[in-house]
Amino acid sequence: MKKFTLVELVIIVAVVALLAAMIHPMLAAAREAAEEVGCRDNLSRMGKAAAQYATDSDGWAVTGYLGRGIGNWFAVFEKNYQVDKKAFQCPAETNYAFNSKQLNYGLNVLTFGETFGNGQKKVPHRVDEISKFGRDAQLIMFIDTPPVCDAYNGKIRNRAGQAAYYESTSPVAPKDSAKAYYPAYVRHADRANVVMFDGHAEPLSYQQLTEERAKYCNPCVKQWRDSNLAIREF
Repeated sequence: MKKFTLVELVIIVAVVALLAAMIHPMLAAAREAAEEVGCRDNLSRMGKAAAQYATDSDGWAVTGYLGRGIGNWFAVFEKNYQVDKKAFQCPAETNYAFNSKQLNYGLNVLTFGETFGNGQKKVPHRVDEISKFGRDAQLIMFIDTPPVCDAYNGKIRNRAGQAAYYESTSPVAPKDSAKAYYPAYVRHADRANVVMFDGHAEPLSYQQLTEERAKYCNPCVKQWRDSNLAIREF
């Protein structure tokens, strides 16, 4: 058997290293693309669960907290609409737990309400009334959000707030949101995945979430009050 010379071994090692350097970015890009697709699939499931919730609730849209003994929106989705707990974890995120502070997705509470009642952020509404604004395909319902945990504390925001909620008035993580309560999180190559009110999922860029936020987050609570739309009574 022929033995390799030192020069030949050096050439072989160099070729292998070159191939590895070429393949690694391709594998990383493929992994990131798969994670983003998986993330949008998770959000699509939440959009379907929200639509089913509205059907079961006589046309009332889901809100953040659905009442004592019922719980937050994600607990209801998991219990009543077969959305597995793993679906609330973005494939690109390692910090996750099935609770309001470490979820990886948040509900747009400035549109859909944080809890039941008549005060600020406390106004669930009927689906048909939301649709009167004609923005179903551009109205964010759920979006990528960062967890509230030690890994993010001081880097994205303080320990306040909940990951299960999103406020369009908050800065966008991780660029400019160290003190934000409910920020979106552009965890996918400067994009955040969202599911719109009509049920389709898509990515939105940092620029879209900052410079064009009104396009994707109105109508809002103030418009509900100004328009005298019906508020669910409990």
